[in-house]
Amino acid sequence: MNIRTWVLVFTLAIFSDVTAQRPKRNEESNVVGQVKTKLEIGEVFKLKKNALIENIFPSSGGGYWSLTGIGGVQYAQSYDIGLNLVKNKKLSLRYGGKCLELFRVHKVGQDYYAFLTSLDREKGKLFLYYVLFNPLLLNIDGDIIKISEAKYRGKGYTFPSFTLTVSDNKDHIIVYAEDAQKVKSSGRIGFFSSLFASRAAELKSSSVGNRKFNFTYWVFDNKMKTVNYQEKLSIEIQNSADKFYVHEFKIDKQGNVFILGKNELLDELSKNEQRMKKIEAWAEYKKSAFVVQKIAPDGSQTQYVTPDDMLYLDMKMLFDKEDNIQLIGLSGEPYFDGLLATGVARITLDAELNELSLSTDEFTPEVLSNVNPIQEFEERVVGREKKKYDRKKERKENKMTAQQKEYSDLAKRAALNVSTIEYVGIDEKGNAQLVLEEQYLKVVTTTTRNPDGTANTTTNYYYHYNDLIFCKFLEDTVLQNYYKKNFVSVNFKLPESLNATINSNNDMLIITQDHLLLLDHDLEIRLGEIDLKLINRMTGRKKFIITKRIITEDNEIVLVAKRLKKTRLLKIGL
Repeated sequence: MNIRTWVLVFTLAIFSDVTAQRPKRNEESNVVGQVKTKLEIGEVFKLKKNALIENIFPSSGGGYWSLTGIGGVQYAQSYDIGLNLVKNKKLSLRYGGKCLELFRVHKVGQDYYAFLTSLDREKGKLFLYYVLFNPLLLNIDGDIIKISEAKYRGKGYTFPSFTLTVSDNKDHIIVYAEDAQKVKSSGRIGFFSSLFASRAAELKSSSVGNRKFNFTYWVFDNKMKTVNYQEKLSIEIQNSADKFYVHEFKIDKQGNVFILGKNELLDELSKNEQRMKKIEAWAEYKKSAFVVQKIAPDGSQTQYVTPDDMLYLDMKMLFDKEDNIQLIGLSGEPYFDGLLATGVARITLDAELNELSLSTDEFTPEVLSNVNPIQEFEERVVGREKKKYDRKKERKENKMTAQQKEYSDLAKRAALNVSTIEYVGIDEKGNAQLVLEEQYLKVVTTTTRNPDGTANTTTNYYYHYNDLIFCKFLEDTVLQNYYKKNFVSVNFKLPESLNATINSNNDMLIITQDHLLLLDHDLEIRLGEIDLKLINRMTGRKKFIITKRIITEDNEIVLVAKRLKKTRLLKIGL
């Protein structure tokens, strides 16, 4: 039996016990107090074609407004100060006789712009347009203007896409077009694919070299005038694979463009090698680094690459008050053909991408004992069951090789179901704070037999959104804390699992489906006195799912809750 099978069997046994025997969690075990809150609830309403509200904004005249689009038809909604729907107005958004799909809504300068797309299969292009929108009159203001395009190639290729990023001062917006790419099968097999923190790149080590990657983007000012356009801008990366995964585009106050991308290298075993029973090792990660590329308005370029001795699953890029760049990363260690999250890191760069500081920290034992499912299970097993478990564990460990024991140990000191950074922000003192969340998907297929011999098969998708991990980077240390929760969405992947912000007091406000948390400067947790679980059930036994949250400048939280065809708005004030 090979190394992968041994660890798979051993950990599956533990995971099955965790699933079967996990008791109800004490979700407020490390909460130090409560936050006084007030709740306002709007009336239930229905939108045309069961549209989903993905954009909602405060109105200058009081109340709120939103845009929805489905099937090439767009509607604008206005709500009064009591969160009740006042108007649901159909918009006529057509270009060249074609209906346009609503893509994004952004505030640039003092104005709001709706960005729309249309697909032309004959020309093989996806087009992007914008139009100025007047939220008071719920009307478009001016002509619809085409600004970008991406190549469409049909079956066997990814769908083309656009990335839109607004600068922190709202004076610039960057539009990045990503053409369709050929789809490659992952080659990963087995249960652990849902746990791996990073997809395995389908690359041979022989594909490593100095490679050039081309990017096309547009930069517009706050009047949507083009101030920078780069067509097939060439970026060279040394010791790179033949793929460069773009994560973020950022623009600073001077209009400099920053591209954050992932450069991932690993050996890959062939399918025949994967089926061999005497494999002693799995794919070895040679690099999982991030690259920051700065492009000035005059076209000059500067590059920074994270150190090779650190492997990263995810990374975010922020600007602080001194215009320095803070890279906040989720670090990990190799686990077969993926990475498991074991810690966090912060790299500070100046405006010219010179490294000023680098700090790292592994997850603390206290955090892992409450987040890692294997440690949680072992702490709960007591008495005769513990003796039985320890004997079984000892027998298996005696049969393991050194590398198998190493993998087993890694599985206990990692956040197994954490793979991305859900939120990161910088407070007034320049300290970066981040939120991580356990997320995983469980697919359950059930087959029932009928009396006539036929069978019915149903498949349900259970999206789990569990414990939170908080980290705060100070000058010489990293604070950590956790919050235990458990939320499952059946057959519906949440558009947003949580929202967070850092207020003027340097406190971090976090809202999830069922929880409202306020973390002070020491990451001590206070819980909102409003029970969001009761809010979800206030109109009956079936849950309302929160599909959108916004946190206003006054720290008011506006929620969009939806159940089937019914929608309602809620507002929580602190």
